[in-house]
Formats: sequence, structure tokens, C-alpha cells
Amino acid sequence: MSGKLSRRGGAVDPFIVMDVMAAAAEKEAAGDIVIHLEVGQPSTPAPKGALAAAHAALDSDRIGYVAALGIPALRERIARHYREEYGTEVAAERVIVTTGSSGSGGGRSATPGHHRPPTCAR
Repeated sequence: MSGKLSRRGGAVDPFIVMDVMAAAAEKEAAGDIVIHLEVGQPSTPAPKGALAAAHAALDSDRIGYVAALGIPALRERIARHYREEYGTEVAAERVIVTTGSSGSGGGRSATPGHHRPPTCAR
């Protein structure tokens, strides 16, 4: 199928991970050893406990949409983890849980030109 692209289509930047993957492929092609961490593709099966929990949730019909910023109890627990493990106070309201960095906007804040990783707490 061929056709015109929208005028704005070229203005959308690709995910930076695609650039990282291309650079990694070049290094591999040159004979370098590359350990791929750029996409988050797991190299091992899911833990048995996680599989059991997933099966239990599916069997009990506990599936569906959750709050857009993540399950509140999970956000609270992550904030507590940062407090207990690192001595860092992070308000649960500042914790966002997504299925990947794309859902979080790549860690972008609402301020144009101001970017930081999603795991960076202030």
C-alpha cells in the first residue's frame, strides 16, 4: 500500500530505543559482544510465583483496566520501598506505574525541554 504521509508525520521523533537498537546491531555486526538491556525484553521465563499470581487473577476474573497512574496500593508500596530502602521520601502521588516507558511519556515532565528518567525522584 502506498500513499502520502501526513505533513506532520515527519515531525514525530522516533523512540530513542530504536537508535540504541540500531547502534547495538552495528556493534554486533562488527563482532562486538552486546548485552541487550535497551528494550527490556526478558531473557528468562517469568518467575513461578508471578505465573501463579497471573493464573489466579485470570481464573478469578480479576482483570480489566486500572487507574491511569497505577494501582494506588502499589504506588503507596513503591513510595514506602524508596523510604525504607534508600531513605528517600517520595510521595505516592509522584509515583507512576505503567507497562513501559512509552506509557509514562518517556519520563518527560510537563515542562517543555525538561526531561528526566522516570525513576528519578526529587
